[in-house]
Amino acid sequence: MVDYVAACVLPAKLLAMTVIDLLAGNAEKAKAIIADFKPLLTKKQYIKLLDGYFAG
Repeated sequence: MVDYVAACVLPAKLLAMTVIDLLAGNAEKAKAIIADFKPLLTKKQYIKLLDGYFAG
């Protein structure tokens, strides 16, 4: 039996709280994360990687 609250409601609340934390204070935390983020792959590399999972 699946616990609906544990499966759906709690994760939604946690996500909403994370968004609130990131946007509080003129979104300084979110801006810092965006400014410091360095992706491991380019968009082209990422799409090629995903295509490789589903090819042939």
